[in-house]
Amino acid sequence: MRPLAEVASYLPQGNKEAFEKSELGRRLDIEAPDNLASMLGFFDRPDPVTTARLLSAIAADGPGVSRKQAAAIRVPTLVIGNGLDIVHPMDLARSLASHIPGAQFIEIAPKSLDKTVHAQEFKAAVNKFLTQKDITS
Repeated sequence: MRPLAEVASYLPQGNKEAFEKSELGRRLDIEAPDNLASMLGFFDRPDPVTTARLLSAIAADGPGVSRKQAAAIRVPTLVIGNGLDIVHPMDLARSLASHIPGAQFIEIAPKSLDKTVHAQEFKAAVNKFLTQKDITS
């Protein structure tokens, strides 16, 4: 969530170019261009101060689920990840899936490489998960 906190620090001044040139902006451009596009979109919102407060709050708030609580989940669970997402890292997705008993983990194509394939794979993964016999019966 650190990237959200960092972009929030640039928003009140409308410092989009400075964010793009920052270490994080350059890293996102190389490693997760879709994350960069999303973050640059925050600068186009009508109230940058409110957006900055919201992003700061999101970044400061964890998932609110401990490993022990995740291990107690007893419902079918699907965790989806992709390799080019710095805000939601693949390692975190894999870790989450490993702590939920019986969770299914699916890696899909990164949106930044091909939005159409990403959307198709996401929809297919969710559809397959929801139509499995043990989910619906």
